[in-house]
Order: sequence, then C-alpha cells, then structure tokens
Amino acid sequence: MRRKKVLAFMLAAAMVASWTGPTIVANAEGLTQATDSATVSYQTLTAEQIALIRELFDVDYYRVNNLELPEDILDDDEALFAHFVTCGIFEGREGWKDFNPSAYASAYPELKALYGNDIFKYYEHYLTIGKDNGFNITTLEACANNNITVTSLADESIVITPYVYNMCKQFGVKDARRIQGVVAAAEKAAAGEGYAVIAVPESQSSMMAGLTKVGTISVGEGDSYKMYSLYIVQGTVGYGAYDGYGSMADATLVYSTPGYEAPENLVDNIVMTVDVQLFDNAAEISELTSNGNTITGVPDSGIGTSAHLRKGNEIIFPTNREGTGAYEFTETIVNTMGSEEATGTHTGTTYIDALGTTSTVYDIGLNIVDNGDTIDVTVGISNDANNYEYVTEFEGVDVPSEE
Repeated sequence: MRRKKVLAFMLAAAMVASWTGPTIVANAEGLTQATDSATVSYQTLTAEQIALIRELFDVDYYRVNNLELPEDILDDDEALFAHFVTCGIFEGREGWKDFNPSAYASAYPELKALYGNDIFKYYEHYLTIGKDNGFNITTLEACANNNITVTSLADESIVITPYVYNMCKQFGVKDARRIQGVVAAAEKAAAGEGYAVIAVPESQSSMMAGLTKVGTISVGEGDSYKMYSLYIVQGTVGYGAYDGYGSMADATLVYSTPGYEAPENLVDNIVMTVDVQLFDNAAEISELTSNGNTITGVPDSGIGTSAHLRKGNEIIFPTNREGTGAYEFTETIVNTMGSEEATGTHTGTTYIDALGTTSTVYDIGLNIVDNGDTIDVTVGISNDANNYEYVTEFEGVDVPSEE
C-alpha cells in the first residue's frame, strides 16, 4: 500500500515537472497514433473498403483532432476523408469518436490472433460483424474501464494501461509515451531502484484563482469518506464562514466578506452550510456493485470530490461545476435496499482525482459575493501536486432579509 502511494505521488510530481506548454485537449483520444512513419505499414484500400469506411467517418471530429494537418486539407471535407483512408487509418488516427482499432484488437485477443497488425481488418470486422454482435468494447476509455491494456497497432512501443489512460485524460496529454516514461521512472524510484529530481511549482490551480484558502481535507488512513463543513453566518454587516459549530468561543472564523461584523449569536444566524466531501472511489464502486448494481465510465481508483449547500434540510444544487478530472458515468441501479424510486439507468458527471489516495491532502477554497437579498458562493477543492482542481458555483442563493 505504501509503495502504491509513493508511486502515485512521484508520478504526479514528475508530470508537473515535465510539463512544457499549454497543449491541453478535452480528452485522451489519439493516444495510439504513430509519430514515426517508419513504424507504419501503409496500404491501398479498394473502392468497396473506402465506401464501408465512409458510412461512419465524422469529418468534423477528424478535423478537430488533427489540426496539425496542412490548411488546404483541413479546409476541404473530401481532402480530410482522403487523408484518413490513405494515411490516417494506418497511422492510428481515429475517424470517429466511438472506434479505435487498437482498443478493439486489445479487447478481443481472438481477433488480434487472426488479424495481427492489419489495422483495416478491425474496421472491416466491426462494421460488418462486430457492431451487431456484441463486440462493444471499441474505445480506449471502454478498455480502461474494463481493465484492459491497449497496444497500438500503428506503433507497438505505445502501451496504454488503464492507469496510463487515466493519467493522460487527467493531464490532457496526447502522447502516451510521455506518461509511460514517467510511470517507469516513478516505479523504479518507488522500488528503491533509482531516484528522481522533481521541481513542483508553488501553485498550478488556475480554477482556484479568486478563492481564499479556508482549510484542508483528506479521507484519512482506514477511512473511505470524509466531510468538512463550513457554516455561513449572516453578520450585522456581510457574511462570515466558520469551521466550528456551537458557541462563539468554539467557532473559528476562516473567511469573511469585506467589512464583516459578526452577530452576537453565531448559531442563530447560520443561513446555510457548505459541505465539502471526499470519497475513496474504489470503496464507493465496491459498495455500489456489491448490491448487484453496475457503473461504467469511471476509473477504479482515485478520490472523488463534491460540494453542496444546505439550508436546513434543503439541498441547494450548483449552477455550475468544472474540474480537471471529469468523468461521464452510466450506472444501472437494480437494488436500492428498500427504495424503488431510484432504480433504472442513470447518467451523469462525477469529478475524480485519479492520482488521489486516502492520504492525499486537498486545499479548500471559498468565495462569497454579497448581492443584497442573495449571495453567490464558490467552493473549490484542489491538490497542486496532482494537478487536480474542482470548483462548484452556487449563484443567487436566497438569504434572510436584514431587519
């Protein structure tokens, strides 16, 4: 367990140290693409094969994910398609978002044994047989969710484990070998076989800009869940946030709006509570699936983060959420231990620090804007070493009128 945590920390720190520029992408697709034409086996497709590919080719997806191509190709839809069927397929580029031949080959080893590195054969199998016969693990994300390691058909030196995939997604990196190298160095260092000189910037948290640090939180050894509560108090002037609950002597003021003047009784003037929550994602998945339920689209480890407001027994939903570790999940609930209202299939977005462990310490940031009859509350959770941040905004929350 200790070795795993040391490895995770060293990997995160090394990634921050090796960062060279703002090449951030929205997802981790394109990771199986070859970068050296010497590793590529180009072929000439027949007219029938080209017609088969045209059925699902997404020209806009291909354009957005291949912006390094010459402008005369990018500006011409037919030129983009021609590039894909003559070069892109064999270089490991993706023609649409729902199919990656390297992922398909790795998910179904019986096909790999049959077709080897003949990339087009996997397209042909999927389009003529697979998509109608349950061959539905077709993307890098699906492979990661099913604990499948992917080897690129275009360049066998590119090996994408679920861990590497999640790191590429979290850091916005398209070159999987960059992550592979960091993982290898971190593993050697964690095993005592080498060392790494790491420089970590003082702060990487751009989303946290404008927030005031009010505390820290970690799940803690032996635990799977932790909650940190901030109590927002309406003062005679402005608002204050306290991390204690009880008499004035017990409460600690950690944040205040400009000119804040505390009321005589803190407890009587609490207008809402901010709950910051962390959960061990592996434990969460284990508990969910132990009752026969299923969930896909999320890593099988890491630390999940969330925040919400409470006004008495009322939960205030956020107006906006954003973060560096967003995962679109699908869960099927068949057993809710007594309640049937929540059964069925649900989709949503969750925010998970894939590098996080139960010992990872996160900063909590807060900002309150006083609008008179309402307030805007922004809550942030971040860890600079893991390049992770999650921000939740609650706008226009009603507060009692001042008498």
